[in-house]
Amino acid sequence: MNSRLAQYQEASKVFVDGEKLDDDVIGIIVSGSTVHGRPDQNSDVDIHVILSPDCDYRERRNTWINGIEIETFKNPPAQIRAYFEREKARPHTAHMLAYGNIAYSNSPIVEELVATAKALIAEVPPALQADQMEFEKYFIDDYFKDFEDALYNKDRLGASLIRHKIVNRCIDIFCKAHRVRRGKDKRLAEQLSGIDADFAEGIQTAMREAWNQVSAITALRVATEELLGGRRSLEWTMRSGLDLLEGH
Repeated sequence: MNSRLAQYQEASKVFVDGEKLDDDVIGIIVSGSTVHGRPDQNSDVDIHVILSPDCDYRERRNTWINGIEIETFKNPPAQIRAYFEREKARPHTAHMLAYGNIAYSNSPIVEELVATAKALIAEVPPALQADQMEFEKYFIDDYFKDFEDALYNKDRLGASLIRHKIVNRCIDIFCKAHRVRRGKDKRLAEQLSGIDADFAEGIQTAMREAWNQVSAITALRVATEELLGGRRSLEWTMRSGLDLLEGH
């Protein structure tokens, strides 16, 4: 075990040993780089503290132990279940519980929540529907028009910012098309390369391209639009049901 990982694990243990003495606490789950064995220079320790069902509060806090940053999320079970429902598109809370280690538990509720989290993470994201594909085509097309205008006006800042928007949207579309959840940016190159090395290289090439060059960003656009079935048509109509606020 490397010394950095040992420091993170020791800081986690110190925190858990103190936190489990709180009568409100029924479970503690340690997640993040400490569990996966890959702490980076600025990694912190993510710890989810599960409170008793009787608790009517939640808490988020940062603290430091032996020079290691500890970020904590405290929630009773009802709040955690609400996060599971609310975060289905990007299941942050479920990810923490599913991939974390149970460091302390004095209630079967803790294991039940972890099992639910693992089931949610195991669900494959839904396939893009036809209307969603059209929206994605629209956004790519709209961003590209703005990008071309910025180039025409020799607006270096605008062109650079819009280029990043295009790349970011292309990554989102790629993940949706392949029905995977987008990972953290600092590990994104590894994730994309594992699915499609050519697309991953296209992303990196488009990011390295000079602000006023268009060959790589255009190639990325074409590759992304192919995932959506091709370029959007010049004229289109889409009808859907109403989306009204409840009570209106």
